[in-house]
Amino acid sequence: MIVDDTCSICAKDTETAFHVLYTCEFAQSVWLLSNVGWQINSSLNEWLRGVITSYPQSQQEEIFMLIWSLWLYRNEVVWESRTHPYRFILSRARTALTEWKTAKISSVGLSSRPLSFPACWEAPAPSHFKCNVDVALLENGYYRLGMIIRNSQGQNCAGKLMTVSGWGDPQVGEVLCFREALSWIKSLAFFPICMETDCQVVTQFLTSTHSFSSYFSMIINDCKSLIQELSLISFAFVRKPANQVAHTIARAANSIPALIPIVKDKCIHQQSQSQDLHFI
Repeated sequence: MIVDDTCSICAKDTETAFHVLYTCEFAQSVWLLSNVGWQINSSLNEWLRGVITSYPQSQQEEIFMLIWSLWLYRNEVVWESRTHPYRFILSRARTALTEWKTAKISSVGLSSRPLSFPACWEAPAPSHFKCNVDVALLENGYYRLGMIIRNSQGQNCAGKLMTVSGWGDPQVGEVLCFREALSWIKSLAFFPICMETDCQVVTQFLTSTHSFSSYFSMIINDCKSLIQELSLISFAFVRKPANQVAHTIARAANSIPALIPIVKDKCIHQQSQSQDLHFI
């Protein structure tokens, strides 16, 4: 049995761990995009020894997350025939790192009592509104964003569909959707309003006072600025079943025309009336 040891990514050089993670032309491009950069090293041991002894902690963290993301990419190419652009590998590493840091921060000082989040959609108080948001990741790396505003009777008031270019990172897509929804709400008159998302990382970052260096964090900062500009707005994390309408809109957006019938939650108030919903 003949085993091909050629690199599965560049298809030029012999595949070794050091090649996949560092000397492959694809890996070099990823490192050059990062805050670490790339310089000549003779072996994996020499490189990692230098990382541990010479780099500050912030760069060490990015390096080891990039190592993870690059090796994961190698497996995606070999076993799933999937390819990604350079920036996706970097974005995935940074997002995973910020998620881990957020989870670590959030766990400090928490009681042992489990938190309870809504498992189905709940109507807001009278004269209040809710905006549910969700994102679908397309095969070409683009994001399809779905947003829907409902009132205290569970009636749909407005909705919006968007397709935006992206990095193929689901978490970045979630926070992009949240930011676009905030910008959209800013132009409307539906207040007071609560925004709901099924991405807990987004709500954790919005309430965190820590700052991280990543594209994800930059968008979070945009969201914080928009929230400060708006009055009578809040946000909350909900379970996926409670976000089902936004979820359905985002995933069906490819075939949805400008005017569609209501998609209704099972949990919407029974006396909600069926009506047409204009998407813009």
